[in-house]
Amino acid sequence: DIPVLAVGNRDLLIEESQSIESGWKATLGNNLFLEASDVRSDISHFTSNLVPNVGTSLGRVLQHYGAYVPPSELTPAGATAVLDALAASLPPDLFALMSNDIGNGPPVFAAVTWGTFGAADTQGLELGVNYAYREDWRVDFNYTWLDVDIKNSVPESPLSTNAPENSASAGIYFDNGRWDWSFRYRWVDEFLWSSGIFVGNVESYGTADFYANYRINDNTMVGIEAANVF
Repeated sequence: DIPVLAVGNRDLLIEESQSIESGWKATLGNNLFLEASDVRSDISHFTSNLVPNVGTSLGRVLQHYGAYVPPSELTPAGATAVLDALAASLPPDLFALMSNDIGNGPPVFAAVTWGTFGAADTQGLELGVNYAYREDWRVDFNYTWLDVDIKNSVPESPLSTNAPENSASAGIYFDNGRWDWSFRYRWVDEFLWSSGIFVGNVESYGTADFYANYRINDNTMVGIEAANVF
């Protein structure tokens, strides 16, 4: 029996990222706080999902698992006869995966592995507003924008940010020392999710969370919390 292997790739490159971040914060009066930040990144050498060793746009991924070489004890004519017989009896895609274990060892099918590919430029913008319109009341709003320019992607392992281009959240908070409660809503734009075999669009959605607490005394508090209210 010839084993079919998922093989590690010793030639994988380390993912590299270079980023620059800038930000601005301001307090207007005694109760209004504003902030903004911008992040730009250049990312390269992504690691692919499991891909076939041969037959993809990455070419032969595992250079140390090359085409199968018959035993050295065979004559050139015998080695050619073995290769011809294998090519005739095996499906072409399977024969292309046939190799030798490391060091011209016994035959194996080096079926799948991981490769290094691709690059992307990203830019993200975050805006935040926090307003305390009374001592015991506060509201806030946050918005995030993400833009991605994907370069050198491969169809066998499409790159995806797994994050929305637009998202926002808003909340209202109350705390008078005895009672405190908050209600917060978060909205997320539609986006593509791609991770291994799990690939598909995540529809736009919103979630709302609520909590409330009551302080009975300095040592005791009771409360409720509800996630995904709607």
